[in-house]
Amino acid sequence: FMHRINSNLLPYTEAEFLSLAGRFRETVIMGLRMTAGVSLEGLDKMFGLRPQQYYGETIDRLKSEGLLEEVSSRLRLTGRGALLANRVFEQLV
Repeated sequence: FMHRINSNLLPYTEAEFLSLAGRFRETVIMGLRMTAGVSLEGLDKMFGLRPQQYYGETIDRLKSEGLLEEVSSRLRLTGRGALLANRVFEQLV
């Protein structure tokens, strides 16, 4: 890393470019890792999408299983969902 910086090169040799859908999924999952969850309005502004539109029945099922909830225009994991977060994320990837 330091050798590349000292040689006036970028500190990385690879970059990953995600599609719009890929960036949306990443943003949802990263937002759900926070206790506040992810802003539904923020997703709509950034991507023109909301999780319900993109995931459809998957969101409904996760809510009915008590793993996700909508609170104050945010989608977040419930207490149970936090314990089973990997299961939730697996369905949203």
